[in-house]
Amino acid sequence: MAQWLELLKLDSALQGHVRQVYKGKIPLEIRHHLSLLIESQDWDSAAVDENKASTCFRALLLDLDQQWNRSVQENNILGGPNFSGMKDFLLKYFVNQPMNLAVILSECLKEEMRILASAREAKHCGSPTMEQKWRMLAHKINELQKQTSEVKQEIKSLEGLYENLGFIQKNWQSRVEGRVGLPQSKAAVEEECCQQTLIITQTKQLVLQQVGNILNQAEQTIVTLVDVELTEWKRRQQKACIGSPVDTSLDHLEKMFTAVAEVLVQIPKQLQKLQDLIGKYNSTDSSNLTGQMAEIKSFSLSLLKKLLSNALVVEKQPVMASLPQRPLIIKTGVRFAVSVRFLANLTEFIQKCSLKVTPSFDKDVEEAKTLKGFRQFDFDSNGYKFMDVHPAGGGLEAEFGHMLLKERKGKGKGSQETKVVDRPAGKRKRNQSEEDQRHLTVFEELHIIKFVIAFKHPGLECDIEVRQVAAQINRRRFKFVKINSLLLFLLLCCSRPAPCLWLSSPVPIRSLLPGPR
Repeated sequence: MAQWLELLKLDSALQGHVRQVYKGKIPLEIRHHLSLLIESQDWDSAAVDENKASTCFRALLLDLDQQWNRSVQENNILGGPNFSGMKDFLLKYFVNQPMNLAVILSECLKEEMRILASAREAKHCGSPTMEQKWRMLAHKINELQKQTSEVKQEIKSLEGLYENLGFIQKNWQSRVEGRVGLPQSKAAVEEECCQQTLIITQTKQLVLQQVGNILNQAEQTIVTLVDVELTEWKRRQQKACIGSPVDTSLDHLEKMFTAVAEVLVQIPKQLQKLQDLIGKYNSTDSSNLTGQMAEIKSFSLSLLKKLLSNALVVEKQPVMASLPQRPLIIKTGVRFAVSVRFLANLTEFIQKCSLKVTPSFDKDVEEAKTLKGFRQFDFDSNGYKFMDVHPAGGGLEAEFGHMLLKERKGKGKGSQETKVVDRPAGKRKRNQSEEDQRHLTVFEELHIIKFVIAFKHPGLECDIEVRQVAAQINRRRFKFVKINSLLLFLLLCCSRPAPCLWLSSPVPIRSLLPGPR
């Protein structure tokens, strides 16, 4: 239980990684409420010994029964944990295969230890924790939201000022007649109108100044989100692909992206309200403000475009069901899965925008046209998906669960026309040079999957895309080792993915790969 208590003291980012460890394996509440018993068992031995696994399994069921009976005695069935539900889960999935549960718990406990070790290492280095960085960024975004609310209130008060001025102008004669006997009665009403007009002018200038400040702060926040936080997340995802125990949760990033996007969507709406007020009451200074508001609106849309252009990410890397621990490696003729997520999770986008995600393979990749012998592939169908809210996590996602590659028919540069999906390298054109052949033994199989959303929103239309490097390999086992080594090299040495550069300059990398050349 000591290990679990230590995990509960970690920051929310690392706790999120712990949640990911158990996702799809066993409910986290089982780990929580049976933590003492789970940590006291030898799951490593149980994972290879069926008798020990059965003994440990029965111990878990017995502990759940005891805790359930205690809840009944204390009349705390509704307010307490669902012990009967936990027992039903264990019986449903592991009663005939207790060794599977032992394997899961053995791996999860080891992963927990790696997370704790990385947390201690980060604390020892004395660098700012991820939690502190998120807290500072969240404070800036909260300020943006607060200032946007203030702008709404100012425009609402401005509407009241306009209505008051209109009432005075419409009924000025009766007001003058009501002041009969007072000196300069008409002049007094005119003075009141002038003062009201001055307040309106100052309020409009204040609103535009506030909007300008909001956009300037939003620009800095977007730079931090896109160039720093998102880049660091992609780097963590690269490390996770090679087994590093890092947090790859997107919940915090999605929250930040969504909040900033909401601010930027609101700004043009508030400017339009201001424009409507000016037009409704025939303001004399409308010509001066129209150009200023158009410029501000254009700036806000450009910021929104930059934010949304980086909001589409590959959440789950391409992976085959047969090799779940080897992401980024796919084989022709074998189905694989990949999912993308849109971080600007606004209800308005879901309801009004058609968030249709279309995948493509090696589209706009220059090497496919220039590199001799570069094999070309397509997906087996022109399937697309619409972004939808995930029922479990609430993220705006599109999951492609059954993708399959087929080789493109017809003649390409350095290739022969074929209908065979897995064509051996030895059947390429005979006049291909030996040097080219050596390069292609590794680099012909590095490809790019691209996902695109044709985004349409009032005032903004753009293509939002994300690229993902993946290795396509033959069924021959010896090439698997080379491709896997190449991907490890790329992920370890690249601060950000740049597959096209590696494809066009194969020799330096190939010289660093292990094994015979």
